[in-house]
Amino acid sequence: MGVLQKEFDRISNELFKDDSLRVMLVRSAIEAKGFELNEGHVQSLTDSIKDKSDQDEMQIELEGLSADISITPEDLKAALTALENDIESHTEQLILAALEELPPEILGSLYDDLPKALRHRRGLETQFRDRLHGRWKEGLDRLEMLLMIAQEAGDIYIEDLKEDGSEEEEESPSDGRMLEALVALHVRACRIASEVLCLLQGGFADGANARWRSVHEVAVTAMFLVEQGGNIADRYIDHGAIERLRAAEKYQEHCQTLGFEPYTTEEMNDFATAADAMIHKYGRAFRGDYGWASEALGTTNATFTQVEAALDMSHWRPHFKMACQSVHAGAQALEFCLSVPEGASGMLLAGASDAGLADPGHLTAISLVLASVPLFTFNPNVDSLIACKCMLQLCDDIGEALIAAHNGLEEEITSSVCLKEAQPNPKLSTFMRTIVKWTKSIWNR
Repeated sequence: MGVLQKEFDRISNELFKDDSLRVMLVRSAIEAKGFELNEGHVQSLTDSIKDKSDQDEMQIELEGLSADISITPEDLKAALTALENDIESHTEQLILAALEELPPEILGSLYDDLPKALRHRRGLETQFRDRLHGRWKEGLDRLEMLLMIAQEAGDIYIEDLKEDGSEEEEESPSDGRMLEALVALHVRACRIASEVLCLLQGGFADGANARWRSVHEVAVTAMFLVEQGGNIADRYIDHGAIERLRAAEKYQEHCQTLGFEPYTTEEMNDFATAADAMIHKYGRAFRGDYGWASEALGTTNATFTQVEAALDMSHWRPHFKMACQSVHAGAQALEFCLSVPEGASGMLLAGASDAGLADPGHLTAISLVLASVPLFTFNPNVDSLIACKCMLQLCDDIGEALIAAHNGLEEEITSSVCLKEAQPNPKLSTFMRTIVKWTKSIWNR
């Protein structure tokens, strides 16, 4: 911010370097008497004022003017009042000049300092992550272990199915679509869980909780498919045609504003034809966001909440809604943050924290297991069943380790940590107050 203030001051001096305040006042007083001054007059005026700076009343002679000019204290007071009334326009000029000149110069300076600044920042991040890992090591390492088991067991399960050609030939078309859906959902759950792990290791509990929500949705969907059976997997996969048309229509509406090429008429017709075919096959309720589940739920307007309820999983709603706060811009998220320790309400956290990792970590472990079991128990073998049992036990161990770390952190905070409010940067405050004042004046015009 020192660079910002320095450049702001430089531009201020640049704008006012030709006239001192005294010259500006005297010049204003002379012009108020009906005289017009050129640049030569201004220079003569500057020299004259320097010679008469200790006089209460000045007699000024300027070449080319028909009469001597007398400037009294009253004249100067009137000029000062006029200047004060006009200062807002100077402020606007200053800000506009700053907006034009400051960014390139500041960026140039920041680019020069970037390697050093990044080394410093990354050094602090490394120290923070080392402390975080020291505190949460047991729980996070076990969560990573769970993820590794889910990925490797998934690979082995799929390889076993490929090798068992005779069993594959006996599969019904519905079983084939079911396996296709379950494998894709399991792969997605593993990928999102990996994202959650990265966020937890970086100290971003709220971001991890937001991504857990997606793992939960994947797990619930996989469980619902297996629970319902029949042609539900066909409906689920075929619903992609509805989603693709909806996405294409939204893209087509805004692509030119975004500077992208629109779909051709033929491409849009293809999207519409595919969607219409699915609606004709499954009925009008298939149009909805969860239209693929409408028949199973016995409704024309199926929702994810209803899918959860059908599985007797509504008790996850509070956690789900809390995760939504980290996704959307609701007011509650301004007051609640997982990463802010209890007892520190009002703290505004703009970066990482080693608090709040227990819930998103344990929830992700649970949901990853729930997303894995439907696949590993569909045409199960000994290896897949053992993997399920190991994951279930490991999930409990993860929860215990994360809760222990959470409780340890709370005890530390209660006994020894004093939280301090951040103070505003005084170098920035003057600059920002000027900008706010100018912005308000523009807004009120």
